Amino acid sequence: MDKILLALGCSFTSLIYHPDPRWSYTYKIAKEFGFKLVNLGYSAGAPGTINRILIQYLQNPVYGKPDFIFAQFPHADRFEVYLDDYKSGENFYHCKYPRSEGKKVLSHKLNWKQKKFLSILQKENLTEQDWIRNFEQANDVILNWAETSEQDLTKKPPEDCIYSTKENNPVCISNNTLNFSGSYFTRQFESLLGRSNLKQIRNAITVTAVQDINQIINLHTQVNIFENLCQKYNIDYAYVESDYSLYDSEHVSSCFVDEIIKNNERYIDVYPYISGLCKKTNFIDRCGINHRSPTGFDRYADNHPGKQSHEAFANYLIPRLHKFIKDK
Repeated sequence: MDKILLALGCSFTSLIYHPDPRWSYTYKIAKEFGFKLVNLGYSAGAPGTINRILIQYLQNPVYGKPDFIFAQFPHADRFEVYLDDYKSGENFYHCKYPRSEGKKVLSHKLNWKQKKFLSILQKENLTEQDWIRNFEQANDVILNWAETSEQDLTKKPPEDCIYSTKENNPVCISNNTLNFSGSYFTRQFESLLGRSNLKQIRNAITVTAVQDINQIINLHTQVNIFENLCQKYNIDYAYVESDYSLYDSEHVSSCFVDEIIKNNERYIDVYPYISGLCKKTNFIDRCGINHRSPTGFDRYADNHPGKQSHEAFANYLIPRLHKFIKDK
């Protein structure tokens, strides 16, 4: 029976941005340890998105119970909330952040490629046919990848889709979720939301997402849930953060490395609380796939981490993952 690696994360983990999925750090890890890969990376996902998708998959593990789970926790300033009425999120639909996700289905195979990703292929001197061939050749390791909207499963693909093939096998559905990032919330939404609504929403987001203290609490709380889920289902796991950043030789920031957090004056009052939330025994620290991380070497044309970054990240992770996967 195949061993399964379940990979969770945001767009840094998703395969949809790669001209060749074999360039992804998730593919490289799976290949190294002899796993089949179930990649449920979720673009623009928040730390809470990791747990929502994990719960949904474990409740219906159509590709089998994972033997190991690796989570790339998204930036701590991202939050996922649920809407009582989906229509209340419609005003956000055309905004970059916040973004209403609506109904989503985790699909059996990546069944479309958007035109906006053609720039990535062109920069790598690849064609659409190269992209299709690369994804097909990666099937030796990949069991499942991607996430697509329900409309792509039930209707003709949208006009901005240039590739649609393979029958879908839905895994799980999420309704009425709203992901937002305090860092991107600006006055550009005033014309869409109106000045009065904008003020109320900005005040709420400022408290929950913009303040550094709440970002760190958000990440630690979600990691606590993740650790407990993995232990509940008796699945080995490891994870990283996406906020470890090197600005210069003297300025290093993190939302999860204890040595950095406890020495920051802003977090003196909250550190005793967050230090008790997570075990962190399976946390691989001082790394990331984000741009200012030690392995953030290059970018694709759409600004996502590029081929060299994924290779360097995988090379950093693999020897450290042997500690957790050695008995597999």
